[in-house]
Amino acid sequence: MDTTAFCTLKVVIDKEIVGYGALRNGNYLTHLFISKHCQGKGIGKALLTRLLETSTESEIDLRSSINAASFYENYGFNRIGEETEFNGIRFVPMRLIRF
Repeated sequence: MDTTAFCTLKVVIDKEIVGYGALRNGNYLTHLFISKHCQGKGIGKALLTRLLETSTESEIDLRSSINAASFYENYGFNRIGEETEFNGIRFVPMRLIRF
């Protein structure tokens, strides 16, 4: 990914990449993935926290998978539109407003 537009982070445990996240232009979360066997251990929250710390933007947008929407809501993101489908992929548009 273009390092001038993206901040990317990975989580490695025992030489295995178990998490990956990317923030574009400081205001759009494009990727946040955690290996299935590592979900529910706080890795996603830690990765998201670290990515957001790299940005000074007051609004961060993302397209959440249907299954991850509650994760983002627990973090403070709000739904800003209805569930939508694009190229066969369902998602919920969400936004975090920081003061």
